[in-house]
Formats: sequence, C-alpha cells, structure tokens
Amino acid sequence: MSNFKLKLQDKAPELLSIGGIAGFVVATVLACRATWKSKDKIEECKEVCAELESDVANQVVDVETAKRCKKEIVVKTAAVTAKEFLPAAIVMTASIYCSVKSNKLHSNRTAAATAAVATLSNMFERYRRNVIADQGAEKDLEYRLGSKNEVVEREYVDENGKKKKSKETIKVIDPNDFTNDSFCKVFDASSGFYEDSAEYNISFLKAKEKELNRQLKRKGYLFLNDVLESIDLPAMAAGQFMGWLHEKDNRLNGPNSFSFNMINDYNHRTLNGYEPVVILNLKPDGNIYSLLYKTPDQEMPLLNR
Repeated sequence: MSNFKLKLQDKAPELLSIGGIAGFVVATVLACRATWKSKDKIEECKEVCAELESDVANQVVDVETAKRCKKEIVVKTAAVTAKEFLPAAIVMTASIYCSVKSNKLHSNRTAAATAAVATLSNMFERYRRNVIADQGAEKDLEYRLGSKNEVVEREYVDENGKKKKSKETIKVIDPNDFTNDSFCKVFDASSGFYEDSAEYNISFLKAKEKELNRQLKRKGYLFLNDVLESIDLPAMAAGQFMGWLHEKDNRLNGPNSFSFNMINDYNHRTLNGYEPVVILNLKPDGNIYSLLYKTPDQEMPLLNR
C-alpha cells in the first residue's frame, strides 16, 4: 500500500493534468446537453411572458399582476435551467482545480530540482578548490578527466628518408568516464562536426565560440544545452538550468562571456590506435534559470541589461 501511495504521488502531476483535460471535455458535453434540455423551457417562458404582455394590452390583467407573474416564471425557469447546468459547472470547477494543482506540483518540483542542481554544483566546486589547494591544478584536471599516461610508438621518416620508430608518452582518456553530471565534455567523432584534423577541430570550435558569444551578448543569456546542441553533443539534465549571463549587474559574478576552455593535448583509444580529441572544460556561471524566470511558465526572461 505504501509503494502504491508513493507511485501515486510521483505520478500526481500527470494524473491531474489528464484529469483536468478529461474534465474539460466532459463538462463541454454536459453543457451542450443541458443547453438542449433547457431550450424548450426557455422558449416556453418567452411564450408565457409574451401572452402576459398581450393580456396587459387587452386589459385582461393589470400591469402589476403581469409583472409579478413574469418575475415568478423567469425565476422558476432560471432555477430549472441552473439545475440542468449544475453537473457541467461542478465538473468544470473540478477540472480547473486539477489543472491548477498540476501546474503547482510541476512548479514545486522544478524549483526543488533547480535547488538540488545548484547545491551539488557548489559542493563539487568546493571539493575541486580543496583538491587544487592540496595537489595542484594539474592533478585536479587529471583526476577530473581520469587521464592516464601511455607510451606509444610513432613512425616517422628521418632526414635520410628512412622510416624509423620512436616512443612517445601521450595522455589518454576514456570518453565513457564523462558522465552527464560533468561539465567537462569530449569533442570527438561522436559529433557530426568532428574531423580527423586537430587543426580543423580547434578552428571550428573557436569560430563556434565567437558565434555563441554573439548570441550571449544579443540575448543576455545562454543555456548549457544550447551550447552542447550547437556542436552536436548530447544535452544533459543540468543543462536546462545551468548557463551563462551577460548583464550589467553580473549577479552570478561571471565573466559576462562564454568560453569552451579547450584542452587539446589528449587522445582516446580506438580500434585503429589513438584519436586526438578536444576536451571542453565548460564553466557555466551557475543556475541562470531561477534568475531568468519567476515561474516555469513565464515566457520573457528577467534580465538587468
């Protein structure tokens, strides 16, 4: 019973939304049905009122009596008609309640998720600062990327035209270690914009960085998922909230600009050897969603430009 209750609470927003939509449909059907049922009574009321006016004109009844009779007939007809529309009104009220309650639950859950993302982000940044203070920035990057040094053989042609081999130590990472919780991303063959040429990849990312900075300056904000989608990398849950701001008040103490913070001296192992990749050390200003929007359904962002 306990598990069922938890599942019910978990699905409450969706169930309330479905209930609200279904209620609107049922209320519309009931209202149409009540309209047809009330039509004859309203027409009958109009006919009686017309007869009373005719009797007054023919001096069959006096004006005061006719007015009193008309009032009684109109009140009775209104009561009967209201009774016909009562089920539709009750269902419509319940539907409105379901829709409002569903929206409120969604808002509360979005606020809770936003707060959780901000808390985890702050905890992770504090942890990294402690690692840097104790081990140094290079070790922090090594731990964060999970990189390893491997010795590989490279074939080259010397000045006499002879092929020779030399050993070289390279830094190797496993892209599978980069989870959706990390703001560090690997630009590799999984992106449709990636090419075998390291120089091309760096040039492409620099050009994209300038384009994103223009977008940030024009709109005043830039979400992390917008950045990832622009270079054909998968979006992430935190990317809906985290991002960069460009504003005069600089509420998040950010740089008022965007940067990929590229690190390009890493490789990952493939079936044919090693493939050079570019590490994108993304550093969002923070949770910009809560600053841009007062409520989740608000359309225009609130910026202090």
